[in-house]
Amino acid sequence: MTRAHHAGRWCRCFGADTRALRSHGTTDRFEVVSPMISSSRSPLSDPLRWPSPEAFTPLEIGHVHLWSVDLSAVDPFGSALPLSSAEEARAMEFRFLRDAHRFRVAMWMRRSVLGRYLDRDPAKIAFRAGAYGRPELDETGEPSRLRFNASHSDTLSILAVTLQDDVGVDIEIPRPLPDCVQLARDTFHPLEVRAIEGVAGQAEREAAFYRCWTRKEALAKAVGLGFHLPFNSFAVEVSPRSDPALVAVEREAAITQQWALRDISVPPQAYIALAMRQPVRQIAAWSWRPFALRG
Repeated sequence: MTRAHHAGRWCRCFGADTRALRSHGTTDRFEVVSPMISSSRSPLSDPLRWPSPEAFTPLEIGHVHLWSVDLSAVDPFGSALPLSSAEEARAMEFRFLRDAHRFRVAMWMRRSVLGRYLDRDPAKIAFRAGAYGRPELDETGEPSRLRFNASHSDTLSILAVTLQDDVGVDIEIPRPLPDCVQLARDTFHPLEVRAIEGVAGQAEREAAFYRCWTRKEALAKAVGLGFHLPFNSFAVEVSPRSDPALVAVEREAAITQQWALRDISVPPQAYIALAMRQPVRQIAAWSWRPFALRG
């Protein structure tokens, strides 16, 4: 998880009256595309087992392409990496070589994949930080329609790429959370807390916590606010029997109802969520390998 810790726990403090934004029971169908998956609404496999691309697949509006990499399985040394001087400087700031290694690989994948979509030398892609720190393409002249977002947990990094619509993605490799109910009370909206408290069994409560966390994190990143969007200012659906949805927003929250959430978790390996403003029509997923996309 990526939010700031306080006394060893995620803690957000925000309160207001709630206006419910309930789903009307409609379900936006979307297709998952992968060599081993054919049916719509099928779950993706473990991200570590996503296939390598046999050929480059162009993006279409409403489609999301996901890319994964095992950060511990790729050796960045001995390769001419397309990283910027700022990225190299940041890598040097890590205390442990392992973390610098993982950062370099994640940036390598980002530049390699985006370079293929943009038909551009990965080393020449420029990035900027948005108003609240979200990485974005720094375009001169005619802006690109390409949008992306990235997330990592432990040794796994995920990159989501789409067109026109802002996208947020979050992945969490689960670990035991014996105090997940207290963490929820410290961090989540009251509706979500009550839902998690009502789940029978510790394993099921932890699963509900991770579903809630990844959906909220993906939404906060898609909106572009990240840490600046208090987690207790809005609520998402937590139940595994219901479609992911934004179900409540506080009056002060800087978000609207017009966001689509998708859960592509594969527990117990990983919990993954996507957020976009428009419905997701298709998701394709691959594993990135150095030089597989020529750059």
